[in-house]
Amino acid sequence: MRTVAAIVVAAMSAFAVAGGVYDDVLPALRKVTPGSGEVGASSLAAARFVRGTVAGAPERVASQAYSLDISQDGVVVTAGGDAGERYAKTTLGQLAKLAGDRSVPVAKVVD
Repeated sequence: MRTVAAIVVAAMSAFAVAGGVYDDVLPALRKVTPGSGEVGASSLAAARFVRGTVAGAPERVASQAYSLDISQDGVVVTAGGDAGERYAKTTLGQLAKLAGDRSVPVAKVVD
């Protein structure tokens, strides 16, 4: 039986791969870099949001870009603008739903 962490990483990776279908409309920024370890799912709800530039985001979609840095120190979301923050909140909600009350893997997600 796969752990919840493995399922979450697989789901995040599937989202990243699926993004390639829309590369001609919106450049795929989706990248999931798994880390080492896990954190409690409650860390997702306590995410800290900051505004900033997301590395690799093309100028025309910079306000829609976001990164999630899930680490032992907590979750930090960097959003390029209101749209990026909204998309990040959607991703956090999806991860929380997948994890339930279990842990989530340490990872960096860029979209």
